[in-house]
Amino acid sequence: MRILIDECLDWRLCRSLVGHDCASVQKMGWGGLTNGALLEKAEQEFDVFLTGDRNLTFQQQTSRFVGLSYVTPKAFSCVTHTL
Repeated sequence: MRILIDECLDWRLCRSLVGHDCASVQKMGWGGLTNGALLEKAEQEFDVFLTGDRNLTFQQQTSRFVGLSYVTPKAFSCVTHTL
């Protein structure tokens, strides 16, 4: 599975996703893109978008991106040790 880690999460989460092709938004060179532009790019290269943005589905019409699943970890913080 190809997983993209949003820039609001620590890129080191990739280390925990053993057996998957994982990259961060920063590593892809997509830092600073608007959510819409980011999701368009992510849909073309990834299966899953891992984000800490709980409002993403309210801010974007996510149904447009049918090839991309969204995961928001339930945590008190986006700091790595709490995820």
